[in-house]
Amino acid sequence: MGECLAEGSGKITSKDKAHYTNMALETLNHIIAAVDLDYITDEEYLTYRSKIENITIKLTGLRNSQINNTNS
Repeated sequence: MGECLAEGSGKITSKDKAHYTNMALETLNHIIAAVDLDYITDEEYLTYRSKIENITIKLTGLRNSQINNTNS
């Protein structure tokens, strides 16, 4: 996830930055899929669930800001 954000921060247009932020959001979906595929237990997922939700909210806000930015 961090790699996506780092890569996106170097892009010029807001649309490109939003693309990499979206990729970071998709990474969070992989964590949820890890539960479905039994790579992590439900207990492990529940331990991190509130952090995942908090990060999702922040990344969604960042992506929306990038999409709505008409300056670049």
